[in-house]
Amino acid sequence: MGRFITADPTIQHPYDPQTLNRYSYCRNNPLKYTDPTGYGCLKKFCRSIVSIVTPIVSIIAPPVAPAMMAINTAIGATTAIELGNPLSFVGAVVGGAVFGGVGKSLASSIASTMTKSFTNSFIGGAIIGSVEFGIAGFGAGLGAGLASGQSFPQALKSAGIGAGFGAATGAIIEGSYMAGWQNSMHGLSKEEIAQAQAKRQYRFHMSAKRGIPGHAWITLEHNGKATSYGYWPEGLSEKAGFYDGMLPDATHAWTINKSQYNNVMSYVGNVRTQTNNGSMSWTLTTNNCTDFAVGAARQIGISVPDVTTNTYGITYSDPNKLADWLDNLPR
Repeated sequence: MGRFITADPTIQHPYDPQTLNRYSYCRNNPLKYTDPTGYGCLKKFCRSIVSIVTPIVSIIAPPVAPAMMAINTAIGATTAIELGNPLSFVGAVVGGAVFGGVGKSLASSIASTMTKSFTNSFIGGAIIGSVEFGIAGFGAGLGAGLASGQSFPQALKSAGIGAGFGAATGAIIEGSYMAGWQNSMHGLSKEEIAQAQAKRQYRFHMSAKRGIPGHAWITLEHNGKATSYGYWPEGLSEKAGFYDGMLPDATHAWTINKSQYNNVMSYVGNVRTQTNNGSMSWTLTTNNCTDFAVGAARQIGISVPDVTTNTYGITYSDPNKLADWLDNLPR
């Protein structure tokens, strides 16, 4: 076995006889340890083991998961310092945070296109989790690589490794969670998990009441709270719950993301402002309750067919036709 020609200036562990020989490398065990700086040895697979254990702990014992993630982060910071480049750790944190936000938004958009049953399956949850965690891992790897001085191709390789590990971790955690496999360990039924998940989601409801004149309104739901908005001759209404002064004959709900939710809220705010300043007012033929509801739907990309009707030579958007369309939507 090879030896250094100069003695190590430090003895890392005085009570470990293997480190007393200052001409040896990594306790005479270079297959198990590495010493990138020459001043201390690290287990090559230490961080990898903790990283693998973290998602498993997240499934079996969720309360311990934050501590495991903190340990994983601490190991990453220690490794960066011992390598003499703490900027790589900072880059990983910043890159993971920035790309993590993008991943969360994209995952929410994908979830909004899924049926409820598919979302609550292992495959559906795995898709959502792998997208969110995978993009965050890509950003962490890219940020760490660039901050540590890697070339862009090398940083992309680091990003790819981070994306792969992040996607696998996210798929395991989110997939098992959404499938309800963690029920017995967490003490929650699958229905309770679904309810908790639903509260975190944003939902857009469109409702219509048949009759003459009839009525149409929208409801926005988030964190277990629902608020309904409707447009009347006297102005815009806002009521807690799912009803705007009457029970619907037809209603349908869509799962949306936070950006779409904010778009609808902005639309409602604009209608309120224009109504208050007099630049917009309720009219049967141009700005009735159905026009308001259809306009809100357009904010989230819902294409409502023509629901106008003609009565006694007057053409207007008809809540009865809107109700017919809502009734025929797939559930």
